Amino acid sequence: MVRIIYPSGPLPVVKDAPPGFRMLPGEGINAAPFEAEKILDLTLPFGQGTGLIQGLIFQLGRWGYETTKMYESIEVSPQFTEYYNKVIAEKSRIGTEIKNAFMSVSKAVEDFELLEHDVRKYKEYLDYFQEWKKAQIEGDKEAEKRAMHTIRAMFVDTIDIHTGEGVSLRSIAPRWSTIIADFLALSDEDDTPEKIQKKLGITKAEAVILTTKNKLFKEWRDKLFFPTVKSRYQNLKTLLEARRRSIKEYIDDLRPLISRYKAIKEIRETPEGRTMLNRIAWFHPHSQAMSVEMYEIWAWKPFVVEEVFKAPRETYTTYTLKEAGFNEQEINELKQHGKKEIPALPVKPIVDKWVRKIIQQIEDPINGYGVKITATDIYNIVEDLNSHYQHPLRTGGGSATKMGPRWPYSPYFIFVQLPVVRTVIKSPDGSLFEDIWIQPMKAYNSTQNIIIGRLLEVTARDKKAEQDISLFIGESAEVGNIIKKTQDILVQTYPEIYAEEKKQKIQKKQVTEKVEKTKDIVKDLREKIAKFVDSFGIKLMIAYPGPYEKLMQQRMTKMMQRAPGIAFRDIDLWLKKYHKKHSMVH
Repeated sequence: MVRIIYPSGPLPVVKDAPPGFRMLPGEGINAAPFEAEKILDLTLPFGQGTGLIQGLIFQLGRWGYETTKMYESIEVSPQFTEYYNKVIAEKSRIGTEIKNAFMSVSKAVEDFELLEHDVRKYKEYLDYFQEWKKAQIEGDKEAEKRAMHTIRAMFVDTIDIHTGEGVSLRSIAPRWSTIIADFLALSDEDDTPEKIQKKLGITKAEAVILTTKNKLFKEWRDKLFFPTVKSRYQNLKTLLEARRRSIKEYIDDLRPLISRYKAIKEIRETPEGRTMLNRIAWFHPHSQAMSVEMYEIWAWKPFVVEEVFKAPRETYTTYTLKEAGFNEQEINELKQHGKKEIPALPVKPIVDKWVRKIIQQIEDPINGYGVKITATDIYNIVEDLNSHYQHPLRTGGGSATKMGPRWPYSPYFIFVQLPVVRTVIKSPDGSLFEDIWIQPMKAYNSTQNIIIGRLLEVTARDKKAEQDISLFIGESAEVGNIIKKTQDILVQTYPEIYAEEKKQKIQKKQVTEKVEKTKDIVKDLREKIAKFVDSFGIKLMIAYPGPYEKLMQQRMTKMMQRAPGIAFRDIDLWLKKYHKKHSMVH
């Protein structure tokens, strides 16, 4: 299962951040209050556990949170027959349906290729006639002769050759070695032996044969070949387009099937999942009817830090793409889509080094999602966040404004993380009950850059799902650990054949490793100096760069962690109240 490591901090308040993911004061915040972490185990009658989670999600929405679900998987024991048939057996049925659909696609493609071959052949014939008729209209005798030369050659090779030994031009060529070339040199006006004999300077006997062959050729061309080619091309073209459309319909029908198939993720699909199930003491799938469902709920909304004196802040409705932190390549990409500015968020740059660090993990083909995060993806997330804010300069609503409570214009967010394990157990007497295990429920204080990173992971999950569908239907292929579109692979392998007429300029991503390395060196130096001075009992404060809160000791614990702590308490009380009301034991 993919797990993205998010930066933690700021130091020195948060001391357990993994190396390389430690944020300094001013760079951002991603820290949970010490008391805002708890393990919950709630046992409820069957159906009430689901009601608890669904009710909480709706309640979070009423409190102004945005919510999503991540990392979903399921395990159902075969003894739980009714549920097993609805879930795991259903996945098997969908798999069979997908295989049958692929057989239909394969047959349709086979028919399409046969039709395409015939269409190409008859199109070639029509091109000859088109060239001939065009030359006639323009009075271009040379072009007319060239076009008719090809049609005459077809007559000799495909029609006249079957007239029999001693009659076909090929069979009598030993007697008159130039008779085929002479026939190809004729025109429609050459309709008597005298004209032909005079034009070519040949014997009368050969001229008589050529006269007969020329008459047969004109009759075949005008009464048989051309009408047949014209009619068949029209019919074949109609069938070809119908088959092309049917292939698209078959593939479009496959997409929801594959999506349903991939949506049923079994816990046993991954080594980690199998290990976890094997270690759970109460899990007995072969003798006990039970199901285990695992997922994680994310919820987030901004909050405002209480201040006695509010510092004035200059607000904007939009930023330039450069101000937002996009590099030159990303700016060009956005401009190609008609985006020259980006909706403003409380803090800029929007795309900072921590956002890029999260993107780097997401794009990792081995440990991440293996999908490309584009500048457009970031733009869409920023646009969505902006639409939730009650912006200081925005008046009224508008189509871009989201439903629900307006968010305060703040870069500080409450981020709630609830990893849920929902277990349904059917006891031998037939009774059912649910157990909701949340380990741990946490409420973070997360800054804007961390939330953008979280939303980019949500985007990556959705893109990964579409990528899996593309792999299934052959629109993409796996090259090593990298997923590429089939068309891109063809262009890369045979650029002269599959590339567009204009030369394709492949822009390589510019990695600013040198700049980031310098920043990391400065950061490490600051940490070492602070640690050294601290060993003498002296608290060293360095003016850290960055747009976020820097006064950690003074404000972090006393003011900034208050909001996520209260949010955690509210959710905890809501869960306990629901459990008390619907519990099996009162």
